[in-house]
Amino acid sequence: MEYVKSNSFVHRLDPRSKLLFSFCILGASVITYSMPFLFLLIVISLIIWKLSDIPIKNFKPFFLMIFVIVVIGIITQAVFFTDKPGYSGTKTVIFNLMPCNIPFIGYLPVTVEGINYGIIFSMRMVAIFIPPLILPFTTHPSEIIMMLRKFRFPEWMILLFTMAIRFLPLTIQNISITRNAQKIRKDKINLRDLLLLLESIIITSLRTAKQMALTLDVKSFGYSEKRTSMKNISFKKLDFVFSLFSISIFIFSIMLYWGGW
Repeated sequence: MEYVKSNSFVHRLDPRSKLLFSFCILGASVITYSMPFLFLLIVISLIIWKLSDIPIKNFKPFFLMIFVIVVIGIITQAVFFTDKPGYSGTKTVIFNLMPCNIPFIGYLPVTVEGINYGIIFSMRMVAIFIPPLILPFTTHPSEIIMMLRKFRFPEWMILLFTMAIRFLPLTIQNISITRNAQKIRKDKINLRDLLLLLESIIITSLRTAKQMALTLDVKSFGYSEKRTSMKNISFKKLDFVFSLFSISIFIFSIMLYWGGW
């Protein structure tokens, strides 16, 4: 969740337009049941990701997590979708996972309707997860702070949000450094080493929080409600075009929903 410095057009966009894009894709993904349209939403998000110059190879765990969500979603819906209370549609059984009828479980039949809905469910999750990540990866934390101020958020809430964004990559970095130090000293990592790792991370986090508190006291945070900034964010022509594109996607999804797709 750390900012990736680049000069792409997505980096130059106003953070509010990127936030609007995330909400529009999220709304379009929730209300639609069309597989081709969900696939189109995923392709659009990946194209924006590619145009952002965000190195995909550095985020392999994230895409691995998405793959696991897709597999789990398809498997669970293929088995349990037609068995949920209130389901009144057709039930085309392909095969049974259990060879006999087990009490409280049954045969666990895999159905065509469940697989179809599992694919739609998984595609919806992918379409929802990708766009929100574009905002923190392509927006400097100072611009996120200014965006929250434009939305009239309280300063203490902005501080908590900023610290949460900043602490996450720092914590992951500290975990990686400590694990590498343990691997250098020992070939095998046991449970005691993991407990020491957890203890070290807690102590480091508390020390960082204390330093942050002292810094806020030195700078007299909260003394004045009005805060100024050297930078400012504003909507430009490119932001209006990108926002119009995002809104048109959401409107098109509503049209598909009313049309029964």
